Amino acid sequence: MVEMSQNAIVRLGRWLGLGPNPLRRRWDRIEAAGRVTALIGLVVSVVAGIIVATGAYQAHERAVQSEARSSQPATARLLTDPAMMNPPPAASSGRAAGSGFAQARWTAPDGSVRQGTIPAAAVWRAGQDVTIRVDANGTPVGDNRANRFTPLSAVMMAISFPIGASALLWLALLGLRALVERRTLREWEDEWRTVEPRWRKRII
Repeated sequence: MVEMSQNAIVRLGRWLGLGPNPLRRRWDRIEAAGRVTALIGLVVSVVAGIIVATGAYQAHERAVQSEARSSQPATARLLTDPAMMNPPPAASSGRAAGSGFAQARWTAPDGSVRQGTIPAAAVWRAGQDVTIRVDANGTPVGDNRANRFTPLSAVMMAISFPIGASALLWLALLGLRALVERRTLREWEDEWRTVEPRWRKRII
């Protein structure tokens, strides 16, 4: 196992162009620098993904806690299925029409019965009792559907950063490799045009 790990490290070092190599040409060094840069970029993307996902999750949790402090739970009975409704313009920003909202009836903190449109999960059905949060006036607040920003959502966000970065860096390395091959071939051709006449004279 240790030997396999050492071999993997050696192969990685060779791929990155580390270590002395008298046969390495200028464009080989440029390609090696590109590989090192890509590896650093991948590590940075992993760290950036973790930082962004952690910050987003913490911001969401702070918003949820703030909402919890300024509201209280209430039981609402759905009067319609969520898929049977089109959300009103004021509530449908960024949401698909025909889903995500339902008519419901609930009791406000002052004891009065209220009726209106609330966010609803697609699996909810008319006649079902669900828990929502309302302010002191009995108005629903926040998004009460089961689509909270969970730790799993944060993990997926953190993973998406290095995945996207890997795709971009791989394309960049492919482009650099093609450029290096073209330049190296051109240099070999130029050098051969210089050397070939001398060799021909010696052979003749």
